[in-house]
Amino acid sequence: MEAIKVVPAAVSQVQVHVDPEQIERWVEQSRSPTGFRDAELQIAAVCRAEADRITEQVLRRVASAPDFQAEATLATRQNLRGSRAKSGGPRTVEVMLLGGSRIRLRTPYYKPSQAKLSPRQQSRKKPHRGEGGAGLYPVLTALGIAFGVTPAVAGEVVRQITDSDSIDAGRTALARWGLNLTHPRARALVNHFSHRSLEQRSAALEAARQQPRQAGPLKGKRVVLATEGGPAPAEKDQTGPPAEERTSWL
Repeated sequence: MEAIKVVPAAVSQVQVHVDPEQIERWVEQSRSPTGFRDAELQIAAVCRAEADRITEQVLRRVASAPDFQAEATLATRQNLRGSRAKSGGPRTVEVMLLGGSRIRLRTPYYKPSQAKLSPRQQSRKKPHRGEGGAGLYPVLTALGIAFGVTPAVAGEVVRQITDSDSIDAGRTALARWGLNLTHPRARALVNHFSHRSLEQRSAALEAARQQPRQAGPLKGKRVVLATEGGPAPAEKDQTGPPAEERTSWL
């Protein structure tokens, strides 16, 4: 078995093992521009699969570490203090890795309190989501894993679709690198993380407002900020001024 080093410096000890016979097939295949292109894409796919296997090992070890689980659970309890959320035991979830692989993890889950649901909802075998929310996974939250994807996958999906002229064009570009998503799934991920970005921006703005004001070059001056994000669509059946005129400025 020959080994091919795939990443320099920090992980120079990581190696991808490839069957020598497969390498010979790639050599024979790479005797034309098209053949070499196909071989290179196949080699890249092999490396992505191996990268996912390494990532899976790292993720499973971190997620199963007792000390990490304890820290993540403690942080969750502190964040949910007063919300009556309680442990729902371990659950199995599917997570997509950057190379497109999907793995299943069994990890602790915190569920919303039934006390916040109506008696009718509590009587159902599968109550609808109520004010208590849908619960969360402390360990996955501590790792930045949300909506079934790792942080790297989320960043790549949102970046690629944002840079593309349509969701389908973005999906096509993502699929070339192993990230195969349906149209509804891709759209849902972009929407989820867009909402999360707005929440983080609002939290950062509120934190900044709580800080004491400091003297700076703009103190005492009137400043106008403008940004171009495209006009907000105006609904035909709305009352009052168009949406563009009702934009909330900071």
